[in-house]
Amino acid sequence: VAGIYGLSFALAMMNVALAMVVLRRPRRQLAWLGLLLALCLLPALPDQVEGRQTARLLQPNIHPDELKSGHWTAERQARHLRRMAFLSTEGAAALDPARPDLVIWPEYPVPAYYSRDPSFRNYMKNLSARLGAPLIFNSIQVLPGAQPRPLNSAMTLDARGTLVSQYDKIFLVPFGEFVPWPFSLFIDKVTMVAGDFVPGERVVVTSLDEHRIGTFICYESVFARGVREFAR
Repeated sequence: VAGIYGLSFALAMMNVALAMVVLRRPRRQLAWLGLLLALCLLPALPDQVEGRQTARLLQPNIHPDELKSGHWTAERQARHLRRMAFLSTEGAAALDPARPDLVIWPEYPVPAYYSRDPSFRNYMKNLSARLGAPLIFNSIQVLPGAQPRPLNSAMTLDARGTLVSQYDKIFLVPFGEFVPWPFSLFIDKVTMVAGDFVPGERVVVTSLDEHRIGTFICYESVFARGVREFAR
């Protein structure tokens, strides 16, 4: 009914009420908290339904020193991809032998160029086919033109390793993926990619089997209005 903003406001009201009691403020100043009683008028929550399918999510541990300019070599990238593949397959199977219905890699800070790097593209295709499950991962895509214009993209492969969708991040991180003017005159952003990222222009919903998947990326989860567009 009220969305994430309503939930946040109710939680803030409860915290303020506790603080006012501790500070022994006059009771009349607590009267407005009666608005919280309206929560009882909301519809009952739906019954919890037990999940029937499994998503396998990975989060690697990469030391920041590895990401400094010049430290991330082809050897490091190959080693990191082998580690990610192991965690996606044998490493995860040791904890849960059931075959996953979906595998999700994070927005990890590795310069992976799916469209420009045939070896990386084939690697991901073979891994998805080996998993026998759809795979969502992060890639840097580059728009053609005189100046490189990188996109922060979520790529989705089906269980055969075929690319079925690409979603480009719309809400970019200030000072992380781009530097707003006039700060750009004297501040560099923190990512390694040359040039500011450019925002995506459309919401993408991917159809996989009986599911429809919306893949918003990291910082975008802050923007409820943006996330709602996937559901819409």
